[in-house]
Parts: sequence; structure tokens; C-alpha cells
Amino acid sequence: MRQVGRICRELGENPRGYSLPEVLAAVALVGLVTTFGVYSVNSASWRSAASCREVVSQLELSRSRAVLRQNNFVVSFDSANQQYAVLDDVNNDGVLTAGIGETRTIHELSATGADMVFGFVNGINGIDGNPISDAVSFASDNVTFTPLGTAETGVIYMITSQGQENDDPTHMRAISVNTATARIRRWRYDQNSNGPGPWKLEQ
Repeated sequence: MRQVGRICRELGENPRGYSLPEVLAAVALVGLVTTFGVYSVNSASWRSAASCREVVSQLELSRSRAVLRQNNFVVSFDSANQQYAVLDDVNNDGVLTAGIGETRTIHELSATGADMVFGFVNGINGIDGNPISDAVSFASDNVTFTPLGTAETGVIYMITSQGQENDDPTHMRAISVNTATARIRRWRYDQNSNGPGPWKLEQ
């Protein structure tokens, strides 16, 4: 009996299996690793979506201000420096003029989505179904919103810098502006779209 008692005590001191705290710690660790994995997969999508929404917001604000203030608002895109600028063009001459209340505000594309650039992957068709040849298709890379609520037709393409380097269009985004109504739309790359290009309308 004493031998049995000794064996039981030894088993009690060296139990087989895992304790509840150990199991909980393991579950927490697995959850943490999974969270980081999901974040790394989706972060590029979040960045591209955030940048696209911010640019659309500035375009829509410029359109509204042009009608409200009854003067042009010019949004110009600088693909080399990954910036875009909004000009309150009081005298409608397309350039910043001192002393008459005109302002020009510069926005960084990466402000709401790190590593975003104006660009595209070669060989990908645009929202019109034709091959993309320029990240910004507006003449002189400018779009002017008028007091009549009109603007030039054009498209802006953006992508993560990594996607561009790796020729991976997965997280490409596009913004289109229509002449007659200055309607602004958001698009995302979707290879399963029925066309005309591999794009799905988001707004």
C-alpha cells in the first residue's frame, strides 16, 4: 500500500498532459499569430482602399466648392512625387495668383495609405477595357471642376509600391471622373469581373 501511495504522489507531482493555464496560453498564442497573419494579408488592401477614399473625398469636396464659390477648383496630380494639389482658382486662370485669396493645398498620397503610388501594372486593361498607358489620364495631369458642376473626363490609377514592383495588380484601385456631371467613381481591380476591364465598381 505504501508503494501505491508513493506512486500516486509521484504521478500527482508529475502529471501527464497540460494544465488549464498552459492550454489558455497556447490558445492565446495561436490567436495572436493568426491575427498577425490576417493583418499582413489584408494591410495592402486596407491601404489602397484608404488612399482611394481620401482622393475621392478631396475630388468631391473640390467639385462642391466650385459650385458653391462660383469659381474653378483645379486638382493637379504629381506622379513623380506621389502628391496631388487642390487649387482654389478664384480668377479661373489655372495658376496660383497671390493677393486675391487663392490657396493651393498639397496632399501626400501616402498620408492615409503608406507606400501607395500613382501607378499600374503593365499589361492590365483599364476600366474602359483598353490597356492602361498612364497612371493619370487627365490632360496635363489636371482636372478642373467648374461652377457649372462639370469637369474633364479622366481616370486615376493607384497601387501599392510593392504591387507595382512585383507586377501584382491585386490591390490596384481606380478613380474615374465623368465630364458632363463630374461624377466621381471608385473602382477596385477584380480579375473575375465581367468587364469591360477587370474592375469592380465600388461607388
